[in-house]
Order: sequence, then structure tokens, then C-alpha cells
Amino acid sequence: MEAAYEMSLANSIVMPFIELGEDMRLLANTALAGKYPGQGRVKRSWLETIRSRASIYTKKLNMAVEQYLGDKKEEGIPFFTSQEMSILAGISRGLTRKKIADDRFLSTSTVKNIIKTIYAKLGAINRADAIRIASSLDLFRNKN
Repeated sequence: MEAAYEMSLANSIVMPFIELGEDMRLLANTALAGKYPGQGRVKRSWLETIRSRASIYTKKLNMAVEQYLGDKKEEGIPFFTSQEMSILAGISRGLTRKKIADDRFLSTSTVKNIIKTIYAKLGAINRADAIRIASSLDLFRNKN
């Protein structure tokens, strides 16, 4: 925290700390509560500013994401992360969970959980159903 504070003062840079959003807000709260050893070296006003701006940044970011997701829902197309799309593409190629996990440096249980999320978003009950629904939504266009 002290190094971040010193760098911020020396270069008048605060945005990288603000962009940490919820994580920085929690860290600033912890520092303001005096629960870290170097508390005296960081000005309280700086911590309060960073905490406040990080909180506002997080709220605005969440609102933008919700609006984006809402727009996609209105179009009838669920929002998929790039990781979910990558795993969905693997499913469409007939890859096993283990092969998908190995290719993406993930655990098999992580892939299994992501596949469950994909099924839920698509309203699918199995792989074939997920592929059928994703194809009907044209999700594989330029993805494979």
C-alpha cells in the first residue's frame, strides 16, 4: 500500500488504483480501519479519495455491464465470456471435458462448471442441445 501511495504522489497517478474497483475499495477500508502495519505512512485523505472513487467506478462499470447484458437479452442472445465461447466451440468440435481443460490449462472440474453455466444460459439439457441452440443463435459464426 505504501509503494502504491508513493507512486501515486510522485506521478499524480490515481486511475490504476481506482480501476481496481471493489478490490481497492476493500483494501482502502482495511487500511482506514488501521488493520495493516504501515498505516501511518499513507495519508487518510488519499485512502478516502481512492475508496470513494473506486466505489463509484465499480458502480458505473456494473451499470454498463448490466445495460450491455440487458441489450443482449432483449435480442434473445445470452452473453458469453470469451472463455465460455471457447469451451462452447470445443464442445461443438466434439472434444471431451479433459481435452478442453488440457487445451486451456484449466481443471476438468472448472470446465465442467463452465459447461453447466453454458447450458443454463442456453437453456440446454445436454451437449447436442447446446450445439443446436448455439447454432440457431448463430453463435459459431467466425468462432471455429
